[in-house]
Amino acid sequence: MRPAIEAVIKNCKENVIGAEVGVYEGGHAKALLQHPNIKKLYLIDICEFKSLRKNIAPFLNKINLMIPMSSEDASKKIADKSLDFVYVDADHTYDNCKKDLNLWWGKVKDGGILCGHDFSVDMLGVVRAVIEFTLENRLQLNNVNTYDPIQKTCSNCDWWIYKC
Repeated sequence: MRPAIEAVIKNCKENVIGAEVGVYEGGHAKALLQHPNIKKLYLIDICEFKSLRKNIAPFLNKINLMIPMSSEDASKKIADKSLDFVYVDADHTYDNCKKDLNLWWGKVKDGGILCGHDFSVDMLGVVRAVIEFTLENRLQLNNVNTYDPIQKTCSNCDWWIYKC
């Protein structure tokens, strides 16, 4: 399980309701849905990839599928302060990542977590957007980066922010 989600489970305990923005083929969603504390998960992506439905098929009772749908359109369908966490792993450009952070922050409950992936030197748009967002909102940023010498990239490059 990715470090940000470990923080979510530790923080929220049980009956966790969350959203993953940027689902791709559903590998991370599948890992989330296998955890017994995840009660409901919104899956949001602009595209639907072939293997997604296969990966999530055993968990349909825990899913609200919003695919294909833009992050912005999906955010309008979810009530403010209704989610224990939002995991952002969609468009990695600075502008769109920053937009996602602003769209989804209001959806996180007090005591919840806004988090995401690709906080690494390979994805400077994400890094810049996350750092700016935390500074502008006077928030504390938590992150983990593990360098993988075989792939010559960062793995487990998660970030997370607690909403107090």
